[in-house]
Amino acid sequence: VTATLAARDAFYSAAGRARRDAARGRTKPEIREAARASLTNQTLAEVEAAQPTFDVSGSDALRLREASLGLLQQGVRTALLRSRAADRLSTLKAALEQGGSSLRDAPQLV
Repeated sequence: VTATLAARDAFYSAAGRARRDAARGRTKPEIREAARASLTNQTLAEVEAAQPTFDVSGSDALRLREASLGLLQQGVRTALLRSRAADRLSTLKAALEQGGSSLRDAPQLV
């Protein structure tokens, strides 16, 4: 296993060295002219004249995220309050039933 790893390292270092030597021997870049984009003077003038704009209301992701979190918090609060109210109502009903009354008798008890 050690010999295999050593041979692999030697091969890759030799192959890498050969690629680097070939790259150093180049005298000019190997870029094809057809792959380059051509810009007209009109396009350059338009780019120079362009002014960047910042639209505050265009993409306000933080405001939307904050609003969504606010709605989520409000929904959780509402669910907790309803759950607590349901628990208290069931406790009150159980206490009234033990006393032989019901919720219909509650106004008379007060």
